Amino acid sequence: MLRPLLVACVALVIGAAPAHAAELPRYGGLYTAANQPLPMLDSKVTVSVRGPIIEVVVTQRFTNRTDQAIEATYVFPLPPDAAVSAMSIKTGTKTIRGAIAKRDEAQRRYEEAVRAGVTAALTDQERPDVFTQTVAGIAPRGTVEITLRYDAMAHFYDGAWAFAVPMVVAPRYVPGVATARPTTGTGRAPDTDRAPDASRVTPAGSPGAGGATQVTIRFVDKVWDVTSPTHELAVAGPQATFTDPRSDHDAVIRWKAAPASGWVEHGPEGGFAAVVVGSTPVPPRKGALRCLLVLDRSATSRGDADAIAQPLVRQLLGGMSASDRIAVTGSEALAWSPPADVLRALDQSWHRATGPFDLTRVLQAARPDGAPIVIITSALVADDRAALVAAKKLGVPIHVIGVGPAPARGLLTQLATVTGGTVRFALPGDDLPAIARSVVADAASPPPPLAVSWGTLAAREVVPGALPR
Repeated sequence: MLRPLLVACVALVIGAAPAHAAELPRYGGLYTAANQPLPMLDSKVTVSVRGPIIEVVVTQRFTNRTDQAIEATYVFPLPPDAAVSAMSIKTGTKTIRGAIAKRDEAQRRYEEAVRAGVTAALTDQERPDVFTQTVAGIAPRGTVEITLRYDAMAHFYDGAWAFAVPMVVAPRYVPGVATARPTTGTGRAPDTDRAPDASRVTPAGSPGAGGATQVTIRFVDKVWDVTSPTHELAVAGPQATFTDPRSDHDAVIRWKAAPASGWVEHGPEGGFAAVVVGSTPVPPRKGALRCLLVLDRSATSRGDADAIAQPLVRQLLGGMSASDRIAVTGSEALAWSPPADVLRALDQSWHRATGPFDLTRVLQAARPDGAPIVIITSALVADDRAALVAAKKLGVPIHVIGVGPAPARGLLTQLATVTGGTVRFALPGDDLPAIARSVVADAASPPPPLAVSWGTLAAREVVPGALPR
């Protein structure tokens, strides 16, 4: 799938300036330059599932209750692997449709439109999980209907398929010292020496934003055990529905389906194929395990995340043998010790307040001594690129457990991928003992790397570029 830019060349409707993540509020929606939300009249999300192939259509209506024409920025969170395939904006009797193009082609068309005197917009993504678009000329007392369509992939975890529908743009921890130079955006944090785009990725709070969102999930293939750990579903045949009254946390949908080897979608450019590659069975464990446990107990990981993390740590350590050795770093620091000793020490200190979790610095200072790493975190940081560099330099697999109502799924997945580890997400109500057993098994006996030979098939634009383990 392509991750293209969006170009819309229509006079007087689409704003000429690209939107930056500095303008991102905590909720998706339509926002003025002063970060004031336009009232949302209606919000619907339709998710179509065919095997692992997901198509999502978001339709939202907003109203301008002022007596002046205004400009506003549309913001909506995306899955980290999503590709926007279509967008339309309807205001009054006019409907504007965006055109999808690769980056260099989009830039060329944008510049041609500007030279021709046509108002145009070039939309980019500050991070792979946020979509923004400026809309100009919203009429006084007028309404705007925005329809956004994107494609993504479901993921297979421990016997079931899962897909997270993002509902919120979560705030991030910003490390470093302010540069004292003019900021590149207008977010709540200044640009720093370690996060030079911090002002573009730190959303301002907008208490008047949000609203109810109706979500419908339609399954093309036969599925069963359709559940959600985050929302109460109404399941009827091949369809599941729910309404999120605030749209303030991710919606996770899980289901089971008969095994299949692949799916094909035909299109004008040759089509799209998805192939399922299963990992090899976990071999029996041999010998003692040494493992470095990285804990994040910062403000971004409290609430639901903290309620999950402590019992999860107990399950992880309780399932190990007396001959294993565990060290802890991050929000806690413990030297190599038997699991029972580590568990007692963590239970005694768990409710002690901790400071910010600087993921990059924690990884840079980590000394795993060749042992695999298990990390429990939301990974909501602004210097994600530096964190990935630090993780790769460690030279050991990092097995990730993402926690929290809206974790940085893209960064968490990349941490596992670039180090040859695994990634899972834990939510309230999940089978924590099963998650703990799987993570310990992966740490003790990591699956071998996977490779795909396409033979004579002319495969291109393969996603993911590096296969997970």
